[in-house]
Amino acid sequence: MTTHKRFQKNYTNGSIEIQLNYDIVDKNIRVSNIHIHSTFDIGIPNFADLSFEKYNNEFLILKNTYENCITKFEPIIGNQYANDIVKDIFLIKKTT
Repeated sequence: MTTHKRFQKNYTNGSIEIQLNYDIVDKNIRVSNIHIHSTFDIGIPNFADLSFEKYNNEFLILKNTYENCITKFEPIIGNQYANDIVKDIFLIKKTT
């Protein structure tokens, strides 16, 4: 069963709203859609198609990039806001 979750993170320079759809399969969270909107520049595209995947043994947010009509996934590395979002997604898993 797919669950929709919405949460907000507040920072001194603004807020970030995260909406995601996910399933818990065999005690693992599978995120099917992440929608992020922020009131300030966080280095993550607003209203972009984002995936949450394991990349080089670490869970990261990946953003879609398009090159020569081919979809590629570019990891968002070293972004504190993306890291905070990932931590909160794992908290959802613990409480579900």
